[in-house]
Amino acid sequence: MSALTVLEILSAIGCNVSATLLLRRFVTASGVSLSDLSLSALPQLVVPVIALAFYGAAFVLYALVLRVLPVSRAYALITFGAQVVLAIIGVAFLGERLRLTDVFGMALVLGGLTMLALNAAEATQG
Repeated sequence: MSALTVLEILSAIGCNVSATLLLRRFVTASGVSLSDLSLSALPQLVVPVIALAFYGAAFVLYALVLRVLPVSRAYALITFGAQVVLAIIGVAFLGERLRLTDVFGMALVLGGLTMLALNAAEATQG
């Protein structure tokens, strides 16, 4: 797997995580209900529009990765990578708590991601 592909995967994870955190901020802090939208609420919609742009960027990066990796590897690396990063951010910065079973599950996911990445690297080189 080339350095560019790794960068694309990491960038897609970063975009996905950024979009998710922005959406969380919007739904927990804005007080705007999507059913109450009016022109006066438009400035408050900047955050979800930025989140949508991040999701769009993640989609484009995912498409670029699909040129090199099979769907099963690309999707798993990006999606589960983002989930692990979000869990870590949730604990470190958002006051979320993990139980022992959560930590064990994340360790299994990280192990699986490592194996997928190693297999993807071998497949693209050989």
